[in-house]
Amino acid sequence: MHLFWLNEKDGSMCGIAGYITKRRVDQKCLEEMSKQLIRRGPDGSGTFYDSLQDWEIGLAHRRLAILDLSEKGQQPMTALDRGVTITYNGEIYNHARLREDLQQQGYSFQSSCDTEVILKAYLENGVDSVNLFHGMFAYCIYDRTLKKLYLVRDRAGEKPLYYSKTEDYLVFASDLSALLRFPLYRAEIDVDVVRSYMWNQYIPAPLTIYKNTYKLSSGSVLTFDLSSNEMDIRKYWSLKNLYEKWNDSRKTLRDPECYVEEAKSILLESIHQKLVADVPVGVFLSGGIDSSLVAALAQESSEKQINTYAIGFHEEGFNEADFAAEVAKAIGTNHHELYVSMKDAVKLVPEVVQCYSEPFADNSQIPTMILSRFARQHVKVALSGDGGDELFCGYPSYLMKQNLSHRKWISRVIDSWTGRGIMKDPYSHRDWKMAKLCNATSEEHAINLEYLVASQMIRPLFADGEWQDKTYSIMVDAISSSGTTMEKAMAQDMQLFLQEDIMTKVDRAAMFYSLETRAPFLDHSLMEWSLQTPDAIKYRNHQFKWPLKELLSRYVSRDIIDRPKKGFGVPIRAWLHGDFSEVIRELMDDSFIKAQGIFDNGEIQRFYQRFLLDNNVILDKIMWSYMIFQLWYRQNCLHRA
Repeated sequence: MHLFWLNEKDGSMCGIAGYITKRRVDQKCLEEMSKQLIRRGPDGSGTFYDSLQDWEIGLAHRRLAILDLSEKGQQPMTALDRGVTITYNGEIYNHARLREDLQQQGYSFQSSCDTEVILKAYLENGVDSVNLFHGMFAYCIYDRTLKKLYLVRDRAGEKPLYYSKTEDYLVFASDLSALLRFPLYRAEIDVDVVRSYMWNQYIPAPLTIYKNTYKLSSGSVLTFDLSSNEMDIRKYWSLKNLYEKWNDSRKTLRDPECYVEEAKSILLESIHQKLVADVPVGVFLSGGIDSSLVAALAQESSEKQINTYAIGFHEEGFNEADFAAEVAKAIGTNHHELYVSMKDAVKLVPEVVQCYSEPFADNSQIPTMILSRFARQHVKVALSGDGGDELFCGYPSYLMKQNLSHRKWISRVIDSWTGRGIMKDPYSHRDWKMAKLCNATSEEHAINLEYLVASQMIRPLFADGEWQDKTYSIMVDAISSSGTTMEKAMAQDMQLFLQEDIMTKVDRAAMFYSLETRAPFLDHSLMEWSLQTPDAIKYRNHQFKWPLKELLSRYVSRDIIDRPKKGFGVPIRAWLHGDFSEVIRELMDDSFIKAQGIFDNGEIQRFYQRFLLDNNVILDKIMWSYMIFQLWYRQNCLHRA
């Protein structure tokens, strides 16, 4: 075994990569893979090589030092006497307690970092040690004695982990760009995935933009056996299974105030854990319920004044900076704000495509990147309010889906009378609304309604009319078999939208600027408590997120709490029809579209003309998806064509 540590200080949160192959490759490829992760880990890099039977093994690590800033926390880390090596990305918040338990069992430690805790916990308990960890993580453990390699991902999918497997190799990394540097890997776009991305604007695990390339699903362990060349994936934590297990618990209603106190206790403990770091820590503050509550409890937990960060827009209707400032004043944080213009957004587009290594089109990615860059000027870790909406019924759409499901017979009648379930004009907003009314014919359809109707608009845009919709199967599989429609919609969002959109957006944007983000709402203790809480508590007295609002009312005025929800949106229509219009026009070039062979050029041109003429938010959303995909394609695929 050979272990190398390189101190490269000149790059730009942690990232991991590695391979196991039967075919010889130049070991320098591992360093090339590692370089693709430099923004995730600018504080150093390390590589590990080994040969076993017919296999060659390479592991790499990029470090963003948050805990134990000394060289003792360097990776890959090896227990030489046991032949076990780890490369790891993330934070284990209960590592101090686990360290004490392991010391009582006779283990000694050379560092104060959490990496060594994971390694020693594995030596004691095997791969099932993952059940002990509270945190966000993606790691690889190579066990030379057992002749096995394990890939493990956290319960909420906060940290990314991609992989590809053939008969000759298994390759993995924190980012798809690193896989592209492995010489045996071949990238081929999965057009079926592009179709579903056009509406969802993200690609759900286990799928990726490339064929035979996957995201390891959250709460999963992948085991590769070197002796048999066989791979197995199992769930060690399943949100869907827990939701179904605790269905009866959600039917038992206790004193509502008990839920408020319990939420505060668990959330406070989560925030306390996430404030621990050997570097400066701040909080993203939008002025909304979730980030305001995290900031308030963080300030209450801290002896020092907390730094909070917000951005605003000059366009009226999208600016929440004033609300954030009002919250900051009420809770006493040291507040920082930055205003974003359309020109700022346009300038960032090349970095947006570079930041997300596969197509990703949630338009709040731009303000998230700007906010991350702004905060990184002062802190190395930032807490966020992500997860509050999905765990505590923060979206009015949950109630709408439940109402549609209860009245599904009406959709059946209207569809049978009008036949308008199929859109006559796929780009008409009126036909869109009518098709939605006619397609909510079952609970499954009510939950996935917009995706089903949007498919009618998206299908004609592609050159090949055949569509094997793998994404819809994933969406249906995420619906639990028990609970109310509202609960099922929330559980689906926790597994898909929260993990594959929100956490992807935040992790990639922050890591692009070497900023670590931590989400207190995604502590699995709080998630499990939420799974047992009745929806009659989450939506109470006609208020969404009732327990969180009740808790926040102890810190800020009701005027802030009761204002209409905005979300972290951007003035997308003004941007698309403003400075972005030149970018879009260039991407509508006939010769480019025809040579690419993915889209139907004639239909894309018709769609473009309707986009220019109609004031239609649905067309705006699809156009943003198209623009991001084509920019990604130009940057990542043209040179390989």
